[in-house]
Order: sequence, then C-alpha cells, then structure tokens
Amino acid sequence: MNNTDRYPLLCGTDTSGGVSNKILKKLVEAGKKKNKPYGDDDFTELAKIEFKNIFKNKNLEIIPMISGTASNAFALSLMTKKNDCVICHKEAHILTSECGAPQFFNPGIKLIAISSSDGKLNANLIKSCLENNVDKNIVGVSVSQLSENGTNYSIESLKNIGDICKKYNLFFHMDGARFSNALCSLNVKPAEMTWKLGLDCLTIGATKNGAFAAEAIIFFH
Repeated sequence: MNNTDRYPLLCGTDTSGGVSNKILKKLVEAGKKKNKPYGDDDFTELAKIEFKNIFKNKNLEIIPMISGTASNAFALSLMTKKNDCVICHKEAHILTSECGAPQFFNPGIKLIAISSSDGKLNANLIKSCLENNVDKNIVGVSVSQLSENGTNYSIESLKNIGDICKKYNLFFHMDGARFSNALCSLNVKPAEMTWKLGLDCLTIGATKNGAFAAEAIIFFH
C-alpha cells in the first residue's frame, strides 16, 4: 500500500483540516484557567516571546488575530491613509477573495493589481507600475508567500522587491498564508525571509497547519 492509498490527496482548501490533538489539549487546559482578558493573558505573552525567538528579533510589534482575512485587512489599514494605493498581484486574496475587507478597515484604500504568468510580482513589474501611475499615491506593496497559485518567491526576488520598496519609500507587506510551507521549500530561517530582506509587516497564520483560529500580524519596523 503506497502513501496515496493511505492518505488520499485532497485538492480542496487547506483550511478544511482539523485541529491537532496537541493544540486541542492545550485549548481545554487554557479554558479551565482564569486569566487576564484582551491579549494580556499568559498564553498570549508566551506566544509573543516565542515569535521574537523564532524571528531572532526582540523589536517586534505583534497583534494576535483569529482570521487571516482580518489580519491582512487590518495590517494594510494601519499602514495606509484615505486614498492611498497598494500594489498587489491580480490573483492576491486581498483583491479577489477577502470580500472587500481591506476597504472595510480603510474605506479609502485602493488596490492596484499587476498581472504575471507565474502568479508573482517582481521588482521590474513594480517599477513599471509606479511609472505608469504617477498620478496615484502608491504607498506600499503586498505579496503572498506562497502565491495564490502555489509558486514560491525566492529570497533574491523578495530582496529585490524590498530594495525597490526602500528606494521609493513604500511599505513591504507579506501575506504569509503558507509561510511555513515556503520556509520548508526554500530551507531558510524566518528572519531570512522577512525583516533581513526589508519586509515591514507579515501576516502569519497557523490555522492552515492544525491550529484553531490562530493568526497574527507582525510588524518588523
């Protein structure tokens, strides 16, 4: 019996999986204890410490969230003002699948979509977009890692995007919907794929990997 016989390949959404037994056990344990509310509890504090250790950076601002959609939209709203524009791919979830959530948190935000054959942005595409939209107040770039069609941004391509963001004074946001998958594929450390190459903000989730409504916004700058 091969692995496909024992574990059939499911091609639906990766959010349809269950919660891991270890996490369920901890949820029950946490639910039996009295603790401070609104993110001041012991578990949230431990999670923040762990994030800082994993990313090798003590100067992080971490906002726990329960939804990837809310994480992306809220993060973008914190980095934009009314009538600001953000560049993204035409297949990006913030544009196609998150039901106007970015506009809910910031009614004035505008998303400028770029098309490409591999589902990814690159520095040249972003530069051309900036040159063709000089009449718009473009303030940031958002990428998805992995991209919506499963392609992986290399460290070099992310660094090039980070460099052009720095050159044009744009914030650099990453929708880390499948961040851990990208880390394993590239065989790199979290710091190498984030703040060390110029990333300003990461929305990262664990719900797709066996957690229960566990997401976070991480600001590096």
